[in-house]
Amino acid sequence: KESLQRPSICTYIRALVAANLASLANLTQSMNNHGRILALAGVVALSQANAAPMMALSDNAEIFITATVGVKVDDNIYLDRSNKQNDMIFSATPGFDLVFGRNAQTSGNFYYREEFQKYSDNTNQDTSLSNIGVNALYSNGKTKFDTGASYAQVAQNDNDIRVTGSLVRRKLTNARAISEFAISEKTVLGAGATYAQTDYGPSSFTDSDVISVPLDAYFEVTPKLQASVGYRFRQTDLSGAAIDSND
Repeated sequence: KESLQRPSICTYIRALVAANLASLANLTQSMNNHGRILALAGVVALSQANAAPMMALSDNAEIFITATVGVKVDDNIYLDRSNKQNDMIFSATPGFDLVFGRNAQTSGNFYYREEFQKYSDNTNQDTSLSNIGVNALYSNGKTKFDTGASYAQVAQNDNDIRVTGSLVRRKLTNARAISEFAISEKTVLGAGATYAQTDYGPSSFTDSDVISVPLDAYFEVTPKLQASVGYRFRQTDLSGAAIDSND
């Protein structure tokens, strides 16, 4: 009966989103009324990461609710050498983290975060960015298997990728599956595969898909010295007229 009376995960997340957005609104109003210094002081008091278990699903699985509030002062938000634009950026990031398998052979987590960014002056750059991922690790002392996947949205320029008067949006997808096997007391073999995709919003930029296959061997020379040898194959597929490559 007690479990039926507990608020749902969605209720907690909606409450966190509302609270963080309210904080942003209050801080923005504070900035307009009292100047940036007071607004910054207000954010410093609030920009503390909180993580407390919301509920235990089993003996070795818990859900944590997370939330952060922060501020950043950027003197060149577009990284434009000739037309610099400065701004103060407020952010609120509610989310949750499901952790399982503590102190067990199989462990991992599943997380989701949503970052809300609010610009003081360049309000057309206000956005929300998702970040979601899962990780799992199996280890019995002789064999290890590490796997995971993630998806993240990014809105920022860099020295090579930028647009005048705008922020470049892109979606980053990553996945991995890496294993290690002990074939003797002093020899371990490792193999796996990784995948990385970059998908840009503007069609003028080149999307990429990169697959890597690493192979490694580790040898214990002494209890404090280890030698290794490895090989990696990588395949890069690029969109448009860009040239694909293998190395």
